[in-house]
Amino acid sequence: MWNYEYRPLLTEINAAVKKAASPEMTELWKTTKRDVAGWARAYSREIEIPFTEAHAIAWSLWEDLYTDPDAWEDGQELLSVSAVEFKGLTPDPLWPDLNFWTEVAFARARGFTRQQGIQQQNDFLAEQGGWDAWYGSRQAGLPPHLTLIEGGAQ
Repeated sequence: MWNYEYRPLLTEINAAVKKAASPEMTELWKTTKRDVAGWARAYSREIEIPFTEAHAIAWSLWEDLYTDPDAWEDGQELLSVSAVEFKGLTPDPLWPDLNFWTEVAFARARGFTRQQGIQQQNDFLAEQGGWDAWYGSRQAGLPPHLTLIEGGAQ
């Protein structure tokens, strides 16, 4: 039976978030992991499977929802929101690098080596015209972020 190897996924994204050195991103990633684990715990009780199996299913679904936020089904709302928030609330300057490593993490969870995941992403970027062509065009399409504006009416 095929099993989604979520531990290498966590290792890759943990490293990317640590490298980003952003308290906002660190908190967002902690929340994401907490949400996915919470969904997995509830799911494991609901269908009476071991937590580790439910956790693998949860991360696999999270990948699907990260890629296509509209793909959720009943009972997957928490995972959908978590994936959308992780992708949409990542600060703009960090998004390209974190997205690259998140995609490498997905490849690793599907059984590819780290080097194969990196090569897959490099090949994809080459097909899109390079890093700047892909991520430069993606910046304009990112969801808007709320920004705290100092001052205002007194």
